[in-house]
Amino acid sequence: MEGDEKRGPEMPRFTEDEWYAFAVAMAICLPILSVFAYFWVFEVDADTLRSARVSLLTPLGTMFAGLITFATVAWRGMVASRQANEQRRQNDANETANYVSLLERGAKLLGSNDSLQDRLAGIALIDICLNEPQKRVAQEALDLLGHYIQDEWSVEAHKRSVERATRSLQNANKVHGLEVAYGRLKVESFDASQMAALTSQQRYEHIGTLRNWHWIRGFRRLELFGGSMWGAEHPETVINEIVAGRDPNSRRNLVRVAVVGGYVEIDYKLSKCLFVDCAISKIRPVKSVYLANQYFIHCDFSGVTFEGYDSLRVLLARPSKDDRPYIIESFFYADDPPKLIERILPTKKGEREIVETVEVEWDRYLLPVERPIDKE
Repeated sequence: MEGDEKRGPEMPRFTEDEWYAFAVAMAICLPILSVFAYFWVFEVDADTLRSARVSLLTPLGTMFAGLITFATVAWRGMVASRQANEQRRQNDANETANYVSLLERGAKLLGSNDSLQDRLAGIALIDICLNEPQKRVAQEALDLLGHYIQDEWSVEAHKRSVERATRSLQNANKVHGLEVAYGRLKVESFDASQMAALTSQQRYEHIGTLRNWHWIRGFRRLELFGGSMWGAEHPETVINEIVAGRDPNSRRNLVRVAVVGGYVEIDYKLSKCLFVDCAISKIRPVKSVYLANQYFIHCDFSGVTFEGYDSLRVLLARPSKDDRPYIIESFFYADDPPKLIERILPTKKGEREIVETVEVEWDRYLLPVERPIDKE
């Protein structure tokens, strides 16, 4: 390559053994050359000539001795460096073994089914492994917490320790960027179709008994089964962003989750869910099997973009298997009706271009209402 040609030949590098051999060879040659120098100096009788020869040999001898000293120092330096590296590797191995032992102790304490104190102590030990600067066993520690949260999430006796483990998981993700590959959290579930058949008061009472999901981060892929999510706790925020932890690379699935009063984007991440009093911000072009499992009750579809006719047909025009429509008592503001985009093509710059917007009689499917006037 051109860069390699410009760099030129590399300088030769001597190994530890080569420096040692060079120093020994020079040390052997020094007395032999000294004997030859002695006879060369004293083979003449004139003092003036001897002095001239001594003056000639003195700098050569000094240089020769300096070469021996330099070779010896270089060899000793390489020996010291090798020994230091070996000691460092040994220390690293010992520290790794210590952290592995610490992680094992933490895992044993975390697995205690009888003592909350033991479980909290186990999480504290695992926290040490998570925040260790070299991160020797950090990913293993995080995976251990992730599996514990997944297995014990719905166990009432482990509620406090699970909450503590969740905080450790989220902190490790926020500070160090560590993630657990997959997690499945399950709580009490419900049937969206049966829930849709209840009165408004009955529905809210039932949803109020379900466990409430909060923002959970630290899982690359997370599936939430059952429970509820209340948009009032997360104003002006899309529910999908709450669940995903605002990480575009993460994937979150909601299954049989009751969402109340939130801003929601409908896509493949949602299945068999119930949406009550929600503001639907977007409906992406997903398979009809996903849309057909959602129920929307008294939801606001103002300005929603239906990407593809199939999503509109499934949600609005076709009833569910029990003849109950998927969208019930939902509406849109008359000054901001939904939109149907028939086709979307990618542009050369990677952006999406709307090819055709289809006119739809929205009042056939949704109730048009006037926007309330704010009173000062």
